[in-house]
Amino acid sequence: MNKLVKSIEISAKPKESFPVQKLKVAAYCRVSKNTEELLNSLDIQKQHYESLFTSNPLWESAGIFADIASGRNIKVRSDFQKMLKACRKGTINLILTKSVSC
Repeated sequence: MNKLVKSIEISAKPKESFPVQKLKVAAYCRVSKNTEELLNSLDIQKQHYESLFTSNPLWESAGIFADIASGRNIKVRSDFQKMLKACRKGTINLILTKSVSC
């Protein structure tokens, strides 16, 4: 008894590709005083964040915000205020910073 087996090839459907939405990432840097040492620290922080933005293909730079001001008075930190406004508009998904205190 020979049974005839018929095979049917079912081709796999191509997987749907969903566009990867990049995160809009910003960085916030702040130093308290306008001294050479602290300005150098600020530059190093900016360079570090630029490097992170360019090395991560899933990130889109939303900018680097930087202030030279005391951490105690939030109103005098103009870039911090600009960054918060951008967050409220939805143009920033993630903020990177060196440290969070106060």
